[in-house]
Amino acid sequence: MEYYSFPAGQALVRRGDVCGHFFVVDSGSLRVLAEAGEAGVLRGGDSFGGSALLFDAPQPASVVAAEGAAVWAVGGDTFRRVLQLDAQRRFAEDCRLLDSVPQLDGLSQQQRAQISQEVFTEVHEAGAQVAVEGEEGNALR
Repeated sequence: MEYYSFPAGQALVRRGDVCGHFFVVDSGSLRVLAEAGEAGVLRGGDSFGGSALLFDAPQPASVVAAEGAAVWAVGGDTFRRVLQLDAQRRFAEDCRLLDSVPQLDGLSQQQRAQISQEVFTEVHEAGAQVAVEGEEGNALR
């Protein structure tokens, strides 16, 4: 991981360029400039560059320091490797969860693995209403 500082007005990436990093904003603010104009502002904790890395595509927008700004940058190979390892970890967790469901005892490991590829996680705050008996749900896709 590398740390970069940019003065106001300096471009971090330009729309159409191929960039080999994923960025996390540490401080300051960055303007996101798309073809149609300003598309947003990034601040501490925001990130950019991931989609272009994942899809091996050029940057969809320019990112310019609106004021002095600093970012952490991770190389593309490291970024992709971390995402792959995380996906493998989540897949293994989902498989272990499905192995503990008695109603699935009749399924083969391959069938359970297929189900685990479709499992998704939702996080809810304590006390949040997740479902109401008798009402139509919308969580199943």
